[in-house]
Amino acid sequence: YGIAACLSAMLGNPDILHTGEIEDRMLRECIDAEGIDGVTGLPEPKVDDIPGRIHSHLVDILRETIQGGLRGPK
Repeated sequence: YGIAACLSAMLGNPDILHTGEIEDRMLRECIDAEGIDGVTGLPEPKVDDIPGRIHSHLVDILRETIQGGLRGPK
């Protein structure tokens, strides 16, 4: 997430970083393709035993931070 967030900020384009919704979709697609969580070894919407919703929220927080920075101070 960090590299995409930095590129988004540096290039002034928040759309370089994907959305939380896309993060959720990627996790579902991985499970559908028989992917497993790296810690539990189970096909569940987690990344290293951290629930997917946490990752989705993190991506959304990064996007909001970038968008706020691009808008500048009020």
